[in-house]
Amino acid sequence: LADLLSNLARWSPDNSSIAFVPYADLTALRVVRTGGGEEHDVAKFSAPIADVQWSPNGKFLRVAVADVAGGPKHFYDVSAPDARPVPVLEGWNHEAGSGTWIGDHRFVFASFDNGNLSRVDEGNRRAVDFTAGPLRFMRPLWVPQANALLALGQSQRGELRRYDGRRRVFDPFLSGISADCLSFSPD
Repeated sequence: LADLLSNLARWSPDNSSIAFVPYADLTALRVVRTGGGEEHDVAKFSAPIADVQWSPNGKFLRVAVADVAGGPKHFYDVSAPDARPVPVLEGWNHEAGSGTWIGDHRFVFASFDNGNLSRVDEGNRRAVDFTAGPLRFMRPLWVPQANALLALGQSQRGELRRYDGRRRVFDPFLSGISADCLSFSPD
């Protein structure tokens, strides 16, 4: 394993293998046994791999693939070497962030479109919002010792200011209102 060069690697649940994306090819998913042995290709994608997660039972890998054209990130399941990647969310066309498996074997990910954490309904292959509210969530992380799901929550606020040319300073404008864009009508 000393020669393994990767920008993304994940241990299997039983610590017998490592799934990784090699530096030399960010579209390739490879696996190597931890006790030594040859690394082998598991799947190849048409765009760079952004994240890899083993399923809780270690039988398949959930892979997030970034769209090179700036479109949404897609999740795929890969269950065996040289297997065809299967899309996780049919018809998904939203921007998704990283994901994690939680204690009851559900997959939760951050949805950048609405800021919610969403979970995958494995039976119907669709996303179901897990949270709703004023915070935008990102980077969910499952902590099994605490039986807890942690995520960064962000609340964006903006302040409007206007420039006073005589005094050469910016003064608060419409104080107390959170805003980041403003447009005036000509009348």
